[in-house]
Amino acid sequence: MQAIFGMLMMFIGAASAQVSSVSVWYKCLASEDITVHCSAEGDDLTYSWTSDFNTLSQLENGTSTLTLNKGQHGNVTCYVKNHVSQSHNSTVLQPCPVTLSTQCNNGFRVFVSVWLFKIIILLSLFVGAFYIYTRIYMKQRIIKSKAFIYTNMKRSGSSVNLVWEEKMKLLEVALLHASNHPP
Repeated sequence: MQAIFGMLMMFIGAASAQVSSVSVWYKCLASEDITVHCSAEGDDLTYSWTSDFNTLSQLENGTSTLTLNKGQHGNVTCYVKNHVSQSHNSTVLQPCPVTLSTQCNNGFRVFVSVWLFKIIILLSLFVGAFYIYTRIYMKQRIIKSKAFIYTNMKRSGSSVNLVWEEKMKLLEVALLHASNHPP
């Protein structure tokens, strides 16, 4: 019986090519993801993968190409088999180099961030200056109003009495309130 089985295996082996020349390589994509490729010679090939950083269930078994998220590095092994033989090969994934497009994107982000910061600082300075200006303007207005009223009272020959002093205090309070709440 074993002799028949052995002859059958030799016959199948003669009809099908064994797995050979397993090769694994990877390529960094523009999105900084990594595509790992596996190729081999032979008939009716089946692929499976293992790695240092993923469990077997997370890898795309059955395909000769594997796409990994950025930032993954370590050993990746491709296993290739058919009904005659099996073989494997590994590669060590290195971090993808920073591309010119990535540098440009980062540079643009820094440029925009710096300009936004400058705009915020300038707006803050303008708002502060406007607030200080209105406070000074309103105080000067109060002083001028007091001086105008006193001057007119003296010109008209009236003496400053308690009624006028109360009116001045009310005017001062109204003007201070207006200066604290500019239009």
